Amino acid sequence: MKILHIISQLPAKTGSGIYFRNVVSKMEQLGHQNAIVFGANTGYEDSITRCYPSFPAYFNKKKDGFNLFGMSEEMPYKTDSYFSINKRKYETWRLRFLDSVLTAISDFRPDIIISHHLFLLTSIIRQVWRGPLVGVCHGTDLRNLSKSQVFKDMTVNIKDLDLVFSLSNTQKKEISKIFDMDESKIEVLGGGYREDIFHKAEKSKDKIKVVYAGKFSSAKGVYELIAAFKKIENAKLIMVGAKDNEEYFKFRFLTRKLDAEVHKQLAQEKLAEIFTSSHIFVLPSYYEGLGLVCLEALASGMKVVTTKIKGLEELLGEEVLNSYEFEEVSLPRLKNLDEPYKEDIDSFVKRLRDKINLSIDRVVNGQYTDVSKIIEKHSWYNIASKIDKELVLLVKENSTNI
Repeated sequence: MKILHIISQLPAKTGSGIYFRNVVSKMEQLGHQNAIVFGANTGYEDSITRCYPSFPAYFNKKKDGFNLFGMSEEMPYKTDSYFSINKRKYETWRLRFLDSVLTAISDFRPDIIISHHLFLLTSIIRQVWRGPLVGVCHGTDLRNLSKSQVFKDMTVNIKDLDLVFSLSNTQKKEISKIFDMDESKIEVLGGGYREDIFHKAEKSKDKIKVVYAGKFSSAKGVYELIAAFKKIENAKLIMVGAKDNEEYFKFRFLTRKLDAEVHKQLAQEKLAEIFTSSHIFVLPSYYEGLGLVCLEALASGMKVVTTKIKGLEELLGEEVLNSYEFEEVSLPRLKNLDEPYKEDIDSFVKRLRDKINLSIDRVVNGQYTDVSKIIEKHSWYNIASKIDKELVLLVKENSTNI
């Protein structure tokens, strides 16, 4: 089977970019031919282009008047906001991607297309491709749609996709409501972790290591994490994800009085090395679709402290949620989905600190629950098998209808 994979941003560095990359890799391992379309700024290089037929859509700030658009307002690489788009920018963006997509269809001749994010590009693809089309929801797409009726009007073709993969049942219902889509066309897939690199290893207890990995943005709660750590003793904070030198040195300065180290973005393999030698992972985010990195942390034998994420709760189930390995922090009141009210921040920081300290005590005292069998169900091997089954079925149905 020939599969064309499409994403409107980099196939790297974000949760959806890494998800995209893992889907492509696993489909190759299952014996399928793959090609990719992705968005990037001029000059971007990626090893993935040497592995698969690639049809990137490049953007140039000087020439086009804008950078690649990012699904989040704060991205780990240079982007412009979709909310800054106007008719001229949109038409340039649309035609650039259409050229890449149509060239890929013509040259690669796919049997099926997987398009990531239920947003503008996926809706456009439905207009030009009548073969089997699968959409993948990542959460940021729905967040953007909730903020703009204009974007909702521009994505009316989403309801005509053949299949959508959602992260959770909660998200499935949201997709159905937003796009007026029959729930029978939405398959709950969840998220997966790379079992080849995220796995348990012996951990030294000489120094408890607490890790955050992700964007260094206010919506991720990183400033509140630093504030919480100012009163945490006998633990080291490791922050991974600075997008450039400026952000790296900014957070080096912010953590200068703590026992802390700061890293720029790391390849998954390097991140996995940190996870396997660390004890606690913290995700203090104000908005997440799934929080897949928590799954990677649990697979690496780390305890997890996170804000309440419905998709993650559903994915993990009660046994993990009630175990020694997992603690949730209730969110402060929010405006615009991911902005806390200032008067609620101090109490949130205290709740976060208390949960981190509780997890530190559990590490020190050897309190542990074996949840490995549950976590293993969400390996990329198992997720890929589900994807493969659905794609094969769709292609067969399409061939019988021709």
